[in-house]
Amino acid sequence: MDAFSVGEAVKFTAPNPGWKLKQVRVAGWNGFDGNATSIPESENFLIEVRDEKMNLLYRMADTQNAYFTFPAIILRAIDLPSVPVTDEFYVIFYDRGSMFIGMELENSTGSSYFYDSVYSELLPVEFTDQSNTTTSINWLIRAVGE
Repeated sequence: MDAFSVGEAVKFTAPNPGWKLKQVRVAGWNGFDGNATSIPESENFLIEVRDEKMNLLYRMADTQNAYFTFPAIILRAIDLPSVPVTDEFYVIFYDRGSMFIGMELENSTGSSYFYDSVYSELLPVEFTDQSNTTTSINWLIRAVGE
């Protein structure tokens, strides 16, 4: 797996029929520390919206410096055109190694994954520490719509 083919994925459920995804909120940071000499080189991220069978519904790319150049992690809203979704759907954020994505280490919901776009495969997000304790996490990615 490489940074260009693997994304941080979160599974959501549309709250009602006819619901449309209008915004994705991502907690992220591109490494900027407030010093003008620390502004990272501009690189692209990619967002995909996929249905429950991993069919692509929407894709967009932009530069991480347009959203995440703050001296700390920030929850940023990224507007999308209205994307109709039904039942379960996935929001996938490909940081492409250009930034850090926020995660919650407690109360894992089992809805966060790594998505390998080469094999169209969802992989569990688990980290194992030095004491061999495995922790599942939640990516701090939110879906907003109406």
